[in-house]
Amino acid sequence: MPTETINAPALLVGDEEAWEALPAAWRGRDTPVPVFEFAQADRALGYQHLIVSGSVTHLERVASTVSAANRQHHLAAFLLNTDAVAPEWVTQVLDESDFRALRRLLVHRGNDVPLRVLQAWSLDAPGDFIADATVVADTLWVRDCRLERHKISFDAYPALRRIRPEDRAEFAIEEDGYLLVWPEAQVHLDLEAIRRATDTGYRRACTLAALQEQQDLGEAIREFRKAHRLTQHAIPGLSARHLRRIEAGEVRLGETALDDLAAAHGMNPDDYLNAVTELLGRGPFAASHAAKA
Repeated sequence: MPTETINAPALLVGDEEAWEALPAAWRGRDTPVPVFEFAQADRALGYQHLIVSGSVTHLERVASTVSAANRQHHLAAFLLNTDAVAPEWVTQVLDESDFRALRRLLVHRGNDVPLRVLQAWSLDAPGDFIADATVVADTLWVRDCRLERHKISFDAYPALRRIRPEDRAEFAIEEDGYLLVWPEAQVHLDLEAIRRATDTGYRRACTLAALQEQQDLGEAIREFRKAHRLTQHAIPGLSARHLRRIEAGEVRLGETALDDLAAAHGMNPDDYLNAVTELLGRGPFAASHAAKA
């Protein structure tokens, strides 16, 4: 068992079927992600982000290694090919093998999913690419290449609302996993759009990052505060000194300060950001920003 952890991804191939499914380029020594055969499992366990690829017919062989990686918090993904077993028997096989690392398990057929996962990790961007997706009722379920789950209602995003209910499952995943595509409806969806639509914190952080690029943000915050007849000392949780620095553009507007400002204005953070954004888009602020550009 290795004693030193290598903070990098690696692939452990659990059986011959998984090995043969790899492109020839991934079986060489100079691969973007180191590849280990099952006999080298001890070496592979030393990597911080271990991807294990195997087939359901050899699940019992790799289950203990997968469990060991999961206990060490080194398991990034277990990609289980179920081509050889009818879908209704997969859960029985998992139960027979006493497999418990379900959060890191991605059941798949064919070779597209593992190749997308490997490619994303080789680019050091597993959270930006889609591993797999499906439609359940009126909801799109997506797993990225870190195996994090994302769910979005077809009614929650304007482009998705254009897709007819009978066409919702008729999508394709681009070869590299960057986009979901509905050809008939001409809809393209990436993980960025899904996160913006479903994750309030992520959407707020993106809006803040965009606003920080505008030098008038601090002045807009000041003018909005004054329009609500609030003094710099009237923002609970936020010191007058820190607010002065925000309004002068000396420090960034963080999420905690955003929450405090929004509450003092009787608004939720998203509505507050929208109001400040509108203020930046008109009047002297807009003219000033255009001149600077």
